[in-house]
Amino acid sequence: MRNANPLHRPLTGVEAGRGGGKLVDDGIDDRNNDRSNDRDNGRIDEWLEFAVRVGTQATIRVWRARGFAGRLRGLIARPLPAPGSGLWIEPCAAVHTFGVRGPLDLVFVSTCMVVQRIDAAVPARRVRAANGARAVLELQAGEAARAGLRVGTRLAWRHGAAAAPVPTSAIEGGRRWDP
Repeated sequence: MRNANPLHRPLTGVEAGRGGGKLVDDGIDDRNNDRSNDRDNGRIDEWLEFAVRVGTQATIRVWRARGFAGRLRGLIARPLPAPGSGLWIEPCAAVHTFGVRGPLDLVFVSTCMVVQRIDAAVPARRVRAANGARAVLELQAGEAARAGLRVGTRLAWRHGAAAAPVPTSAIEGGRRWDP
């Protein structure tokens, strides 16, 4: 089987804007926002989890751009991500917003999953890059601030039901920080 990714749903040529109904792999995971339907169909949700402040965790639902074509296309001619969700592009240290339908928050992430830089509300027809970035999280404008993402925030992957937002207790010892 060519694509074993359970998050992927191939589009027909009509949905992808080309061809007459044949299946087309656009390189982006399924964008269905109905989480209960995802669980019923056996799909695995992917989430990024991070600490907003001591004792509080937040999550963002993520779809991954796979392969060269998926990374190159990104959000071109697609709806912007819904609040609380975004597009993860890896490997990637630079992105463009040509053909994107609105402004985006671009979150550049290092190899060790730490936010290096956040470019807020980047309008269409722009190019942004960050030295040393391994991935970029594209969010609807204003979502990075609303979610509490900051430079230096460490992200972690969570999958499926284990990713449900749950408050955590204060960290004992170690470094503490305030918002």
